[in-house]
Amino acid sequence: MSGYILPIRTIVRFSSCISRTSDIMYKNPFLGLGDYLEIPVFTEAELVFRPTMKSMLKAQNLFVPKVGHEIKFITATIDPLKFPKHDLPEVAFIGRSNVGKSSVLKSIFEEVPGLIVKTSKKPGHTKSAQFYQVGKKFCLVDMPGYGYRAPEWFESTVEVYLRRRK
Repeated sequence: MSGYILPIRTIVRFSSCISRTSDIMYKNPFLGLGDYLEIPVFTEAELVFRPTMKSMLKAQNLFVPKVGHEIKFITATIDPLKFPKHDLPEVAFIGRSNVGKSSVLKSIFEEVPGLIVKTSKKPGHTKSAQFYQVGKKFCLVDMPGYGYRAPEWFESTVEVYLRRRK
């Protein structure tokens, strides 16, 4: 069973059974491929993401609302002048149509009561930039996909977003 990675929820349930969770490291599933390849998937310099269990549990709590840490939908707009005005860093999900950008956000926010991220099997469902605030930490932005069924305003809006936002 070497190389098997448990989902984070399973790890959280059993973390109380482990005496020193901060010493357990995240194991990159791609590293298991090394047994079957002559050339490594990653060089040592590329393996910078090595969080401890303690830091993973702390990060997971970022997406659980509590008093003083509200997680909410802010706005949906195609007009750059109506983008939220705040000093929070933003992470934008930009990619081709129907690759799962909204599905990733839906999964991230599954612990947030009342926060609905709409998804569809059909390309072109997300029609505007969708802004979600995660406490006072940062904002996640779900962008419409480019390519198949991309809205005609996509290029101009996304270009303005990328030039002006942080």
